[in-house]
This record gives sequence, structure tokens and C-alpha cells, in this order.
Amino acid sequence: MDKLAKKRMNESFKVNMSYLRLVFNDFFVLALIFLFGAFMYWYAQNLMRLPDKMWFYPLILALISSLTIIPGQIVTYLKKADLQFLFIKSQSMNEYFKPLKKYSLIFPSILILLVNGILAPFALLKAGVNSVSFLCLVISLLLAKAILQKVEILSFDLSKNVKEQYFFVLAFLINILQAYFSWTSYLYLIIELAALIFLRKVSVLDFDWEKAYQFEKNRQERIYLFYSMFTDVKELRVVFRRRKYLDGILNLQKTQDAVQFLYLRALFRNPEYIALLGRMSAFAILLAILVADVKWATGLTILVIFLTIYQLLPLKRIYRQHVMFQLLPAKKSNTQLIKVISFVVWCQILLLQVINVLIYHFSLVSFGILLGGGVLLGLYLPLKLKTK
Repeated sequence: MDKLAKKRMNESFKVNMSYLRLVFNDFFVLALIFLFGAFMYWYAQNLMRLPDKMWFYPLILALISSLTIIPGQIVTYLKKADLQFLFIKSQSMNEYFKPLKKYSLIFPSILILLVNGILAPFALLKAGVNSVSFLCLVISLLLAKAILQKVEILSFDLSKNVKEQYFFVLAFLINILQAYFSWTSYLYLIIELAALIFLRKVSVLDFDWEKAYQFEKNRQERIYLFYSMFTDVKELRVVFRRRKYLDGILNLQKTQDAVQFLYLRALFRNPEYIALLGRMSAFAILLAILVADVKWATGLTILVIFLTIYQLLPLKRIYRQHVMFQLLPAKKSNTQLIKVISFVVWCQILLLQVINVLIYHFSLVSFGILLGGGVLLGLYLPLKLKTK
């Protein structure tokens, strides 16, 4: 079982690396460096303006640090066939999980250290937490994550009624105590170490294969959904889902143009396009908040609008192999698709306008976004669709 776990770890590592090379491309890495630099500059500037030792600072510290133990679930790499072919190996699952537990702690440990490293100036200079207590807090978070992953493994035991959700609440409450009362950090570390030693001796006796498989399936789907924001993922099955809150907009199109309605319906119900719109809008809002310069904010927002339009262009091919669409007795032209893309992009521009007005008031940003968006939708979009 140990060899099987390591083999599947290597297979998964190769698959993830093939996608991570595409996700962390040159453009995305530069964008991350720029955003991180802008955030750290904003953080440093505002940290100096904050008053010292406000009563709610430890509460904020406890909340943010507690959130770092949520990402990074235990990996199992179980497959559908394991429910039949490995069923007789239920008693050997503890051996199977040994290498996986260490592997599962790599990402959350890096995240905990990174986030708390950023929080360190706030905790030490403004919240009034001493350096030893803060170090104990970070170590306790690492131990808490190890305990949580062990609890997740025990939740696969049919003979045990384990609710890992309660652990998050408990960890948050204890982090509050550590932030307000530094002496509790040492006590909590001792309790965590004792709990970890005790849990290492607890084994899974009656393994719930179905629950463990579903747990792994959901975990992998979340990862593939993240990858799908940047590239095509063959392992991810696209599921078109009705979104009732958008039915009102679709119903308006039903009586106007059948082809236009079908394009808009495909856009609203395809998770890739909905995720694209949400991702690009969130990215533009983040840029507006972090970038202090008006000219840079205008240029970057127009760039985001351009990238949104560019990534919506494949919508033209969505019905290319759909026989019933081709037989539909209705006129089909690029104008219908232009109207659909223009509609959703203008909605995005309107949202960005509201955000920018709140930040910069009525300035060059507002005019520049409207002008840039209008030029892209009026000139670039029709020309690009003609060549598609």
C-alpha cells in the first residue's frame, strides 16, 4: 500500500506540473509580482498610519491566521475502481496514508508561513503581540493543520462519528485567546503536541470507501476548476447548469432573437464563461484598489476588458457541430454574437465604473474606461469575429 500511495503521488505530481506550467505563464507571473508588490506597498503605507494596540487588532489577527488552516485537505488519490479492487485492503489503509500525510502538509505549511510572515509587522508593531508568542502562534497553526488532516482521515471510519467542521471553530477561538493572552500560547502548544501524539496511535478500523472516494473526487474537481480558469482541462467534465437568477435576462431575449438567445443561454450556463467573467471582473476591481495612479488604473482596466472580449470569442464556435442549431430556420450572423458579448462586457464596464467612481470619483478613469470599452466593442470585436 505504501508503494501504491507513492506511485499515485508521482502520477498526480506530473499531471499537476503539466497544468501549473500553463497556469503560471509569463504574463500571470508578472501580474502576480506586480500585484504582490502593489499590495506590500499599500500595506506598508497604511500600517504606519494605523493607531497602536486597538482592542480589535488581536481579533483580526486571529481571524486571518485561522483562515490559513482551511486550504489543503488530505489527499487520498482514490479511484472509482478502488471501491471494488482494494476493498479487501481496508485494514491496510493506515499504511497507505502515511506518505500522503506528509505530502498533504507541504502546501498548507507554505501558505501558513507566507500569510503569517506578511502579518508579522502588524502583529508585532500594532497588535502588541510579542515575538515569542507570535512564533508559538505560527507553530500552533502548523500543528493544528496536521491534527486537522488526521481528523479528516478518521472521518472516513464508519465506526467513528467525527465532525471536522467543529475543529475550525475551536481553532479560531483558541487563536483569539492566544492573540489576547500570550501565556496561553505555551499551554496550547503542549495540548496540541499531546493531541497529535494521541491521534497518531488512533487507526481507521472500518474504512468508508464511498465517502473517501467522493472526498477525493470533490478535492480534485476544485483543483481542476482552478486550472480551467487558465487552460483546457481534459480531466474536468463541463456541466452546464441552469442559473435561475439569470432567467430574467434570458426571457427578455426569447421574444427578440432566437440565435441571440441561444448564444446568451450558452454563455450564462457554461461554467467556464461565467468563471471567466467573474475572474476578470474581480481582477479589475483588485487592480483598481491596489493601483494608486489614475493613468495606470485606466490602462490596466482597459487591458482587462480587452482580455475579457478576447476570451469570449470562442463562443462563436460553441454551436458549430450542433446539427439542430445549423438547421434552425433563422438568420445567423456575427451581429447576434456581437450583441451578446457587448451586453455582458458593458455590464462588466458598468460594474468597474461604479468601483472606480467610489475610489477615484469622476476622473480620467471613468472617461477612459468608457472610451476604451467602446472602441474595443465597436471596432476590435467585429473585426476579430470576421477572421474567426
